[in-house]
Amino acid sequence: MFNAPHPAIALLFAFGLMVLVVLPLLAWLLLHGHRDTKAHLWFAGTGFYAFTAVLFSLQYQVPAWLAFDVGTTSTVVFFFLMHEAMRREISQAPARWGAMFTLTLSFGALYGYVDYVGLRPTLGFFIHSVTFSVLAFFNLRMALRLQKHFQSRACWVMAFAFCLSLGINSTRALMIVFTGDTVPLLTFSALSNAFLMSIFLGTICYSFGYWGFMLEKNRDQMVKLNSRFAAVSSLAVFNTAIVHEISQPLQAVQLCLNNLRPAAQTTQELETGLDRAMSLVRKLGHTVSALRNLMASQQERPSQVNVSELLQEFLPIVQVECNRNQVQFEQRLLSQPVGVQLDKILLERVVLNLVANALDALKHVRPSWPRLVLHTYLQDIAGKPHWCLRVQDNGPGIAPELLSSIAQPLQTNKEDGVGVGLALANVMLRQWQGELHARNLSPLEGGGAEVEIRIPVART
Repeated sequence: MFNAPHPAIALLFAFGLMVLVVLPLLAWLLLHGHRDTKAHLWFAGTGFYAFTAVLFSLQYQVPAWLAFDVGTTSTVVFFFLMHEAMRREISQAPARWGAMFTLTLSFGALYGYVDYVGLRPTLGFFIHSVTFSVLAFFNLRMALRLQKHFQSRACWVMAFAFCLSLGINSTRALMIVFTGDTVPLLTFSALSNAFLMSIFLGTICYSFGYWGFMLEKNRDQMVKLNSRFAAVSSLAVFNTAIVHEISQPLQAVQLCLNNLRPAAQTTQELETGLDRAMSLVRKLGHTVSALRNLMASQQERPSQVNVSELLQEFLPIVQVECNRNQVQFEQRLLSQPVGVQLDKILLERVVLNLVANALDALKHVRPSWPRLVLHTYLQDIAGKPHWCLRVQDNGPGIAPELLSSIAQPLQTNKEDGVGVGLALANVMLRQWQGELHARNLSPLEGGGAEVEIRIPVART
């Protein structure tokens, strides 16, 4: 098939085609239903790389310029398309197709000329090794930016693939400069074998690394979407309290205004009535503002948020719900501003879910003095300051068999629960490099359950 001069070379070509063609194709097929425009660009790049592998395998049957000049230029397109696919994940800037086309054409012309004058095994190898090293470096940097943005472990796999490419190409360029050894890939020496294995391993890593990244990205998008839909239903826990909290101040304001009719009232009585009416109006405005923020539907845009101020925006709703359920609500909150990098709407979802869970627990097994405590504080963890929020109740606690898997989906001790609330909260926290912990309180601590979230404080 390959007309190779040795069976070992034919076997190597067959193995190389299997790795460089079949694995990207398999990753493409596995991502059915998850592919977007960026994925199309990525796999178009892998197609050019597979085309290079096919031409290289047919080098004994096709003209040398086709096997090497066109094949090597196709690898340049492979790097450019992968870089563009990753860049579009984190940037809305338009693609520089003109510059990419010009650079690719320039490389192809230069490499073709070097091959034409008979310098491909020396100068040609050096040119393409240096070029691939530079392109692999930029792709490595983009993969690391992608990892930082999405907090995806699969991005580390892609970064490792580009590290391998950078390593083998830069090593080859340095060897040509200092030793004159061009390291042909079909000599079956220890070094050429290492280079080939690095190429195959890199293909495996970028194929399944990107596959994993797409699955993680789509999973996180589904979590965010679910959390948006859940935002409306989660407010159902507070519906009665909301109606009460709005209607009660309105009735009180109406009474205050009726009492302000000029019927033999003194100036002091008028001022007192006005002050009380203004206080009720401010309270009503605070509640409406909190509801408006909770119902906001926006894309996640992590930013530095003062969590101390953020809590004050929706804690009045929690207070009223506790009052309605005759639950004592204790707040032990930090007064100092604390900046944390996160999405404020999603953090509200997390905190409200923890509070709703605690109130549900107190409904099912009601202690003599039901109590809910919200405590925030700063803690140094692994040398980094973390903002911590702790929700405690003195209810029945968490079933021991659920404690070890409390943040896993479909784990719940509620008769009507589906066990996704804490799982969603855990995924959100991981995006912010945070974590969630739960435990049961001992009888000496008053019994009940404690759930705590910890998020790193943003650098100032």
